Amino acid sequence: MNLPRYAAFAPPEPLAKRKGETRAEWKARLSADQRKALRAWQKAHRFHPHQLRHTAATRIRRQFTLDAAQVILGHKQVSATQVYAEKNVEAARRVMAEVG
Repeated sequence: MNLPRYAAFAPPEPLAKRKGETRAEWKARLSADQRKALRAWQKAHRFHPHQLRHTAATRIRRQFTLDAAQVILGHKQVSATQVYAEKNVEAARRVMAEVG
């Protein structure tokens, strides 16, 4: 089933597409200010499935190791994993606080 891109995060009324309303009718119903507000709302609530992969990779790297994240993500090169799995800056702060 192909859901519209706004289905996961439906905007609030009156910006939301109404039941039975076509996309063209929806866009025509909105005023210029409402269309601007809708664009701003969509930008703030945009989501992409790769965000899940990125978050999982970062959690695995923090809890286990970069190597574990690499294997789980299926990357041949660790450099690819480093794109997904953020460095643990908080761990570095704790080390520096302890070491000086």
